[in-house]
Amino acid sequence: MNIMDKYSLQDIINYVLNKYPDSDFSRDYREGYYKHYSVEDYLDKLEEFFSYDILDLCGCGVPENTSQMLKEFLQIMYDFKVTDRETYDWCEEQKRTYDMCRVPVVEGSYNTIYEGLIQYLQYTLDSAGILEHGSSISSAWLTELGEMFLWVLNEEYGKGNKIMTNDEGEII
Repeated sequence: MNIMDKYSLQDIINYVLNKYPDSDFSRDYREGYYKHYSVEDYLDKLEEFFSYDILDLCGCGVPENTSQMLKEFLQIMYDFKVTDRETYDWCEEQKRTYDMCRVPVVEGSYNTIYEGLIQYLQYTLDSAGILEHGSSISSAWLTELGEMFLWVLNEEYGKGNKIMTNDEGEII
């Protein structure tokens, strides 16, 4: 199933309000600060929620680059989750992560720095509840929270559905 067909913006807003009632997003929403927000504003605030509240990142540097990288990586992890394990091509997943990082794949070689960085990313996302894994971090998959984060990133950085609003700009 395409991740973009699985959730709506309202689903994600409701999830955050219910599961993270003490977050800045939930507090500001309850107090009416978002009443006249556009869809893009909601997406920005949700991306901030995931980046700052869940992953505990700061906003220094070029956070858009980090978000783009996370979108690509989470998509690879999502594809692993929804693919039949019997037919899943582990080498193809590894090639996709190498391509994502612009690391050339050399047959028969092993890049310990690159592998360590990917593993660190997986550990961090696992600790934040974005990923979970069984016996090996290298076969991690997205949690529901991770799927929602991917949905928000796809809407922000491409591959998203057109979000529908009524004449008052409310999400429908």
